Amino acid sequence: MTLIYRGMVIIIMLIGGFALSACSGGRSGEPKTQEPIPEPAPEPEPSEQVTLSGTVTYDSVPHRASNGALNYNATVRKPVRGATVKLLNSANSVVATGQTDSSGNYSFTVNASTLLQVRVEAHLQQSGTASWDIEVADNTNDNALYVLDGSLITTGTTNSTRGLHAPSGWVDDEYRQPRAAAPFAILDAMYDSVNHIVEADPTVQLPPLDIFWSTENRAIEGDYELGEIGTSFYAPWAGAIYILGQADNDIDEYDTSVTVHEFAHYLEGQLFRTDSIGGSHSLYDSNDMRVAFSEGWGNAYASMMLGTEFYEDAYGANQDLGFKFSVEENLYDFADKGWYNEGAVQMVLYDIFDNQQDTGDTLALGFAPIYNALAHPDYIEGTPFTSIFSFAAQFVAANPSRTDQFVSLLNHHSINSIDAYGAGETEDGGIARSLPIYTQLIEGQPTVLCTSNNLGEYNRLDNRRFMRYTYVGFGFMDIEVDMGTRTSGEDVNINIFSEGATERRITFSGSGVQSRTAIIESGAELVLEYTEEHNIDDQENTGGESCITITISN
Repeated sequence: MTLIYRGMVIIIMLIGGFALSACSGGRSGEPKTQEPIPEPAPEPEPSEQVTLSGTVTYDSVPHRASNGALNYNATVRKPVRGATVKLLNSANSVVATGQTDSSGNYSFTVNASTLLQVRVEAHLQQSGTASWDIEVADNTNDNALYVLDGSLITTGTTNSTRGLHAPSGWVDDEYRQPRAAAPFAILDAMYDSVNHIVEADPTVQLPPLDIFWSTENRAIEGDYELGEIGTSFYAPWAGAIYILGQADNDIDEYDTSVTVHEFAHYLEGQLFRTDSIGGSHSLYDSNDMRVAFSEGWGNAYASMMLGTEFYEDAYGANQDLGFKFSVEENLYDFADKGWYNEGAVQMVLYDIFDNQQDTGDTLALGFAPIYNALAHPDYIEGTPFTSIFSFAAQFVAANPSRTDQFVSLLNHHSINSIDAYGAGETEDGGIARSLPIYTQLIEGQPTVLCTSNNLGEYNRLDNRRFMRYTYVGFGFMDIEVDMGTRTSGEDVNINIFSEGATERRITFSGSGVQSRTAIIESGAELVLEYTEEHNIDDQENTGGESCITITISN
């Protein structure tokens, strides 16, 4: 058997003799007689046909229950489900295409005694009422698709089976052989995801997705074509996911929580909406509310799709280190956190989904209500930034009979508003000025706003301040900012948004009173964001308290 990339053989592993063939044939007609009008030749007899079938499997390496590290001693074979299967003839031409079923089985009716080869692609594809197109490819080899090839042998004259298996490559406590199973382990996690989505939305049309994995993909930022991807992540500008694969450092092909978490970000970017600004984050952090919601959603979604409350991630030498946490229970003492904490968000979302009843949780609604809220046009096209608040408003609107139960669940996690703008929220995260979530700007009225880097840089609570404004002008909006006396020389930015899209970015530098005019193209309801560059530049030795006075007029 051979694992190859599209057009390039990289692994040759003969698992056993089996053959596929497609041949055409038939007997020639009878010789002509001497009659003036020859009789027509008889129709050729149909070729004999046989069934060629088999099962495709891959090595799946589970995590240790104790710490999330990989346990190679417990490796099991799992079916490769939903993958594209092709039959190739001796000229390397495709003569038939199919898919493995939910048990990893494939079957073709083919002509007897013909040379054929079975190829399994790391490719999920379906068209029609529901559709998707997901490939696992190598970003370090011209984005070549991973495939698993069998031998080119004859189909014979009777029905036959050819099983293909992708091994992990782990031998004698290290990777000694090619890691053929990795692309199919990633693909299998995607199979679970798309099938759960179809249950919630039978007409879903998923945009094409490339998932890039390589043994060279490592935790160094640089050139993606060299594997310098930094971390496993979803790249919204490319509509692609990159997955770590460097052994003895950090591999994620068996960390299905990680791969499905990134698929959740793909869904946000392609089907739903996300305003997350990204950046580092953890269960302990008090983050920008957009980041907290996006990451909490990713953690909860992974557990929903995989049927486990535990999120697991292995790393280190021999993948012998790792971590795990529950999205159901408070294992890291973040129950007192609120709208700015991904741990609180993930528990809210998972408690809507699961059947387990906990303190404050009496909901057991499954995945569909969560999906429907995120996919609703009012959520996607709304003016407020994406957050637990914008989700809460849409969830309640769609499920009014569940309002009391949902509010009880939110309150248990120190979230106290179901308004899309977070109006009425009382949890400030220890920073009084973080409330209200959005400061209401009134035309002609000066408003003082402050930010800091007291909790960290770039995406932490208090790095940015949000405002809302009802625009009633005719295309122009005047913004006056009193910068005060500033010695840093760093820029102040006022970013103006409508329905999640940036309308304008206005920059102020220096000190004193400065004015700018913004051309507003759409929307009566606007949200604005104030940042000071020293507090979002990830330079801990710069930044600090930064205050401005802003006045808006039409």
